Amino acid sequence: MQDDTTRAMRQGRGTLILALGIAAILFTVSCYCIPVGVILAIPCRVMGRKDLRLMDQEEMDPSDRTLVKVGVALAIASVILAAIILAIAIMFGFFAGALSIFGM
Repeated sequence: MQDDTTRAMRQGRGTLILALGIAAILFTVSCYCIPVGVILAIPCRVMGRKDLRLMDQEEMDPSDRTLVKVGVALAIASVILAAIILAIAIMFGFFAGALSIFGM
């Protein structure tokens, strides 16, 4: 049985999570690839949450904590931005349809 001083800590995935978060926000902002941005944000959020939990339990090296937090924040911002863009698109579509019904 190993004691706590000899236990090897797992290496974090901070760089990968940050890269996924950046890619998610860039795809979402481009407006043509919103679904790709949301699809990239989902694994980013899941991996980031798992890594933060393991860091809190001291099973993973906490040196990448900032990278993980920024990547997760970008993923969340990407999903929120996608929802806002979708709501605006639906709203404009609704108003355009209503205007065309009344002949304007």
